[in-house]
Amino acid sequence: MENTKATLSVSIIAKDEEETIVKALKSLESVADEIVVLIDDATTDKTFELVSQFLTRFKKKSHLSYFKWEEDFAKARNEAWNFCTCDFVMIMDAHESLHPDSQKVLNDILARSVEGGDLNAVLFFSGYAYMFKEQPKTLEALREGYPDVFFLQPRVFRRNEGLRFKGKSHNYIVGSSEKYPRKFPINELIFVHARSDENAQKRAEQRRTMNLKNLEDDIKNEPDKPRPYFYLAQTYLEIKDYKKAEKYYKIYLGKSEWGDERAQAYLGLSTMLAGEDDDARKEEAKKYALLAITERWDRAEPYLLLGDIAFEVGKDKDLSDFDRIEAFYEAEHWYKAATKMKPPISSLFLHGPSYAFLPYERLCQVYDRTCRWQDAIENGLIVLKFLKTLDSMLRNIQVWEKNLQVIPENRSILVFARGAEFIAPIAEYFTKHNYNVALHERFDSDLLTFCHKPGDIVFFEWCDVNVVEATRSREKPANQKWVVRLHSYESYTNFPASVDWNKIDHLIFVSKCIAEKCKRRFPSITCPTSIISNGVDYQDYSFAIRKSGKNFGFVGVFSWKKGIQGLMMTLKWLKTYMPDFILHARVDFYEGDTTVRQAADYWDYKYAELKNNIKFYPRREKHLDGWLEDMDFVLSCSTIEAFSYYIAEAMCKGIKPLIYDWEGSRDVWPSDLVWDDFSELQKLIEGKYESKRYRDYIVKRYSRERQTEQFKKLFEKLKD
Repeated sequence: MENTKATLSVSIIAKDEEETIVKALKSLESVADEIVVLIDDATTDKTFELVSQFLTRFKKKSHLSYFKWEEDFAKARNEAWNFCTCDFVMIMDAHESLHPDSQKVLNDILARSVEGGDLNAVLFFSGYAYMFKEQPKTLEALREGYPDVFFLQPRVFRRNEGLRFKGKSHNYIVGSSEKYPRKFPINELIFVHARSDENAQKRAEQRRTMNLKNLEDDIKNEPDKPRPYFYLAQTYLEIKDYKKAEKYYKIYLGKSEWGDERAQAYLGLSTMLAGEDDDARKEEAKKYALLAITERWDRAEPYLLLGDIAFEVGKDKDLSDFDRIEAFYEAEHWYKAATKMKPPISSLFLHGPSYAFLPYERLCQVYDRTCRWQDAIENGLIVLKFLKTLDSMLRNIQVWEKNLQVIPENRSILVFARGAEFIAPIAEYFTKHNYNVALHERFDSDLLTFCHKPGDIVFFEWCDVNVVEATRSREKPANQKWVVRLHSYESYTNFPASVDWNKIDHLIFVSKCIAEKCKRRFPSITCPTSIISNGVDYQDYSFAIRKSGKNFGFVGVFSWKKGIQGLMMTLKWLKTYMPDFILHARVDFYEGDTTVRQAADYWDYKYAELKNNIKFYPRREKHLDGWLEDMDFVLSCSTIEAFSYYIAEAMCKGIKPLIYDWEGSRDVWPSDLVWDDFSELQKLIEGKYESKRYRDYIVKRYSRERQTEQFKKLFEKLKD
């Protein structure tokens, strides 16, 4: 019987891919007539066993064996090729899968490639490898979804003796024949990458080491061939050895005429030089970005890079207003050009976000700087089509909408806050009480025009880099009143010493102990000060009369500041005093902070004997009312604080706090709820439980109403 379609072998080489190999194989069931899998003999996981189980059920031709990896991709590919027996061979990685829609496309290709078919003489076909955040069904659907990276590669080859792979790293196909000339059509075969971040990082490190050696060997063996210079430059760019990357890009450009790689080389040079603090190098970066466009006008990345270079120029505070606006308009021009670019056909890595949300996000930055709020909102909404839950964009759009609603006769408050959790409720209060309020994360002098009337407030939440930059970088407008709120951590930094306090009209402390400490440490603080305590919306917390029990709550970051060592000692004591106690811990471990990581390691070391007494919960919950409901006590072992919101929130519910004696704790909290040793802690646990007193204490001293009223009085005073 005459064949209705050409047959297909699928070739896979693998090492330690147990997470993804089964998904890869299942995606081939409807297209493969033969599956060949070679597994690195250094594999340590269950990849071989999983493949063997699958191939037993496959019921078609297959081959499975180990091979010795010799840091040579071409050799491994060719070894697998030798076991293939079908008309065509498809190459696939073990962490990939063939997209379901592409399975039908591939079967159609095979049907058209039988003897006499219209694709019979084609040597090989290409497909796109996508590293997805979302999975569009076709290339066109990138307008709704986007991958991190995507690139075109030859994937399906007609099996003949002359066709082989070459290149230890970044292998490529060589060979052809009279019957099968070297040509191929583009088909939308989509291969989805699914490797875990941990696995991907490990493999990337292995590849980088191997690539450097192999590519340098290739250059020694074939010094006139351009390709190894390009990929060596790419590897050096990846490991941030920019000097060598620049060297090899330039050698490559002197040898090559192929547009795709030349565009990427120019783009690599431009990216490196744009990051240098040298005007001449930045001009060179612009030149290379423009050259990238001359090679591949349809790629979005160089337009975005030109926009970024212009945008950085516009942020220069030494420029005249005219030059700054000109730079922002130039940035807008390039970003708009990037929005016109659709995902092109390219064999090199393309940056998915550049063809999706990124140009619009960049335009939002331009419009924010130039106070074009409506344009910012419109482009922000496009960003949200791709990133529907991007909190920062949602917040920005809210700010831009408020900026469009500025009421001329109202006073204005411009807030700079790198972390707006504590200031947001206060900003909301003033918005509802006839103030124009704008909230920004980072200080920028261009934004000061928001406060144009006498007595308008520029408010710096945290005594941090924002206020340092503001007071040190420019003159303060005469009509404005500048106010800083200092919490606690800042008193242990050098920020207060770096502020020009002559430009600050008022400094707010959140507690007496922090105020005294800062005044001792920073005598340069000469402006008027006051204490406005933190505030809690006590109505949001359900109250009940409670009594002692065995459930203890703890909220915070596991760090030395939060008293992790004292907490562990306290829990060990509790184990002897109350063996069946339960600590409900809503905590974070922040990997980026080495001191927190040290504290977490200490916790892991001490944790084993207490594991049956501790229940962990993710900290990221905005409202603790429901979680606190079953707590009998909340425990604090901090050594440094100015307040503690979860203590206040628990007291709103009538829960008794057990507060370790940090400096100033007895000024902030009732002294009879503070303990200094385990005998005092025992008396506190066993002592009188007064739920109503705890709530009344918060209502009287730390209510949101009291806090906002104090802010209002201060702002009215500053107006006069």
